[in-house]
Amino acid sequence: MDTVEAGRNRRRVAWSSTAILTLGVSESVLSSWGADVVRRTRDGGSKLDVEIHTHRSPVVVDRVRSGEHMIGLCAGLADSAADLVVRTAAHESMVLIPSGLHPIRLTKGTPIITIEEHAATWSSIERGVREAGFEVSSTVESFSAIARMAMAGLGHGLVPLGVARSAGLPPQQIQHLKRVRIRRPISLIGRRSVVARKPIASFFERLEEEVALALA
Repeated sequence: MDTVEAGRNRRRVAWSSTAILTLGVSESVLSSWGADVVRRTRDGGSKLDVEIHTHRSPVVVDRVRSGEHMIGLCAGLADSAADLVVRTAAHESMVLIPSGLHPIRLTKGTPIITIEEHAATWSSIERGVREAGFEVSSTVESFSAIARMAMAGLGHGLVPLGVARSAGLPPQQIQHLKRVRIRRPISLIGRRSVVARKPIASFFERLEEEVALALA
């Protein structure tokens, strides 16, 4: 056997011995800070080949529950998936993008555009929205769309901080909520039998650490 063929065979053995981890990630997480977090976790010594899928959080939960995805990185869940291992790694602040990027004075009754009620994040921020006195004027399925609508002058948008930053906004054009703090939980989920496996357990723990660092 020549050296070229021997090299090919060694690569085949290496590829076949690499375990694949299927990871489901919430769309708003992956499109903002999540992609960098997954990359750092993967590059931190993992021997797993990470296959990434993105969905809305409820879909991620369903696919982890069914076994289609091994673990998930979700927004807004807290501890609601009782049949799964759920670890809340961090909380992400919600911020306001003022309409047309013109700063406003927040008062009771300020109209906002935010995520629809069926989204996982809504249940975790609803109370804070009410306490802040915001008036929900309309809801949209995508935080990225809300950010773009606000930037275009179609209304004030309430979005996660990571989404506002990924839209390219400088800090002075993002309004932080001072009177009432509104945050959404960021959680890692998995079936107990899957998370207990050694290579997956290590990845799960490293991912949890990276999420906490990213949102510190």
